[in-house]
Amino acid sequence: MPHVLEPISAEQFKRFIEHIQCEARGSRGPLLVYWRGDLRQPLTFKETGLVPVTHIHACLRILGMTVKQYLTILDHLFPHD
Repeated sequence: MPHVLEPISAEQFKRFIEHIQCEARGSRGPLLVYWRGDLRQPLTFKETGLVPVTHIHACLRILGMTVKQYLTILDHLFPHD
């Protein structure tokens, strides 16, 4: 069953961010900061808990990715049994 757009654990979102070649640039309080050379601003998300759908949308907008591309990558990274 393919993934759907829903809140995702911070650990899984971190794996997604690293998979698309973003590198960690430290933290700002409870937020992790990631960067990639072609981005205009850093990606930030909470280190623990769930990343909400609205925040996923904001990160995808920064990355220039569609929801479909995001879900395809999740299907590759976290295949369902």
